[in-house]
Amino acid sequence: MNKNSPIGHYLDHLTLGIIKLFQEGFPLKIIHAVAAHHGEPGPTRPETIEAMIIHVADYIDSKLNGDILRKARNICQEELKGPPEFNNISQVLDVFEKHKKYLIKRKTNLQNLYLQRLKFFKLLLTIVL
Repeated sequence: MNKNSPIGHYLDHLTLGIIKLFQEGFPLKIIHAVAAHHGEPGPTRPETIEAMIIHVADYIDSKLNGDILRKARNICQEELKGPPEFNNISQVLDVFEKHKKYLIKRKTNLQNLYLQRLKFFKLLLTIVL
């Protein structure tokens, strides 16, 4: 469900996820880990090691996504001389793949660094997805 659906307009992803987990009969420890994944700013604080692991993974994921998008936008502005054509990591990979030959041809340290990171993030995405 997303913000464009009627229920997604009124309820956030955390609430919808908790409802679904209860409906499916998941154990309370798993429901707690999902409910606490936002950590301190969220409505539920992590009380188990599993919940803390989920919270830290979620935090790292959101921080990493922000950093990648910011750096990818900089590359598009500097090297591809145009506005970014993406809003998420999957779209970043598509744009970089589309312009890979150009970026490799430039062979500057900056592009080589980003191409190495791109390979790393592609690998991470295949593991996670």
